[in-house]
Amino acid sequence: MNRWPVAAIVVISILSLLVLLLGVLGVVAMTTVGRLNDEVADLSGQLTAAESRIADLEDELASSAGNGTQDLEDLLGGLLGGEGTSNLDDLLGDLLGEGGGDLGDLFGGEDGLGGILGGAGGELGSCLTASPGSIDIATDDLEAQIDDIALAVSDLRQLEFAREVDPILVSPEEMGERVRALAVEELSADVVDFDTRLWVALRMLDPGFDLVETQLDLLDSAVAGYYDPDSGDLVVATTASDAPLGPIDQVTLAHELIHALTDSELNFPDIIDDPRADPERVRAIQALIEGDATLGMQQFSLGAIDLLDQFGMILDPRLAASQADLDEVPYLLSNGLQLPYLEGMSFACSLYADGGWEAVDAAYDAPPDTTAEILFPDLYKEGWQAGTPAAAGAPGEGWSELRTAGFGAVDLLNLFSAPGDNTSASLDNVRERVRAWGGGTATVWTRGPDTAVLLNLVDEGVEGIPSLCDSMEAWVRAAAVANAVVDCGDTSVQVGIGPDLDISGSIVE
Repeated sequence: MNRWPVAAIVVISILSLLVLLLGVLGVVAMTTVGRLNDEVADLSGQLTAAESRIADLEDELASSAGNGTQDLEDLLGGLLGGEGTSNLDDLLGDLLGEGGGDLGDLFGGEDGLGGILGGAGGELGSCLTASPGSIDIATDDLEAQIDDIALAVSDLRQLEFAREVDPILVSPEEMGERVRALAVEELSADVVDFDTRLWVALRMLDPGFDLVETQLDLLDSAVAGYYDPDSGDLVVATTASDAPLGPIDQVTLAHELIHALTDSELNFPDIIDDPRADPERVRAIQALIEGDATLGMQQFSLGAIDLLDQFGMILDPRLAASQADLDEVPYLLSNGLQLPYLEGMSFACSLYADGGWEAVDAAYDAPPDTTAEILFPDLYKEGWQAGTPAAAGAPGEGWSELRTAGFGAVDLLNLFSAPGDNTSASLDNVRERVRAWGGGTATVWTRGPDTAVLLNLVDEGVEGIPSLCDSMEAWVRAAAVANAVVDCGDTSVQVGIGPDLDISGSIVE
């Protein structure tokens, strides 16, 4: 898929804030109960334990805040769809989809919500190191507020700004105009043609789909802020550019300041500026960059934003509008927009859990090459490298090769999660199936309006999970891909798709 403009930092969606909310619940449960017991209470992830802790929080908040505090369980019930927190897992499952990663997998745990938030067993819990109330941010002076956030980010991230950053605050309308201009600058006509033909052939987009305009429209509503590595501009959308920032704008500014900080100290790899660079490598590096900033943003939020303000952020109409727009576009686009932040945060957290921010810093010197390393951080830590796909055929006379580009683990994640752009047709055990990816490319040929596609994949051969051959055959059936030929060797899987079976068969060897 044509990558999003590297400068556009899409942060504040309902999905992102639900992840933030989980972090808040985990840390608040540990710290508020800890003030009474001097112990950290594990969240078991079970309904009864969650409801019990919500009740404890209600009592404490009510005693400290008086009648002005809304009943927390009612608030959660209204926001999360019904009976308080009882269907939180169901809601997250609906939003993330199996392929977007059950959160237990996403954050390295195996036991659901309790595994995510509970003590040493939850990797995310080990990364949320800021204590609520530990960061003081000015409330009534914009300049002081910006200075406080910059200082907090520098302290949290353990880096120093190499140069002064002067944030530019603009209206949401101007933000949309700026981001469109950035995106248009990075467009490459043949890359767009490649992406569109590829994903239409794979039945993730409808024939005639306007990929560029849809992406631009989505960026209009989804972008809350961005940092441009070329110009050094750091821009945040706010409804009042001369007033102190509200919680959402503070969090967005913290995210973008982390980008500016890490770029000035660690340097973003040059490849992210090349619109024709291999998309698999670019997406892996983007996930590192976004994951770093998202993890730091989470730490800032927990330390600086009041608990009730954290919950209140979910009510912001900008979030509802952004999520509504995401819901209207094909799964490939909506999921692709969010994956660098969610999966990237999981990757950054895995490094952080092992060696703190120094381990994350080191990744900029040796960034991941594949999205498989992002989805499965142990591969990166082990120095794993993807294999080279087998030799392949060609569709024959009259056809021209448009492009060959990396086709990665994240691409399989999208295919398996929504065959034919239908999440209800998702394959089972998506993440396990994706783990079999050991390398891959996609090649597109054209003959006038006709398209031929080859997915040329390496099967990693992981014991105990379905072979990549089995998964691709299952996907072809689930997506109802016409004229598809699947050819499997010992370690290779080739899928040819053309206007007829003869062309499809000529592509694979």
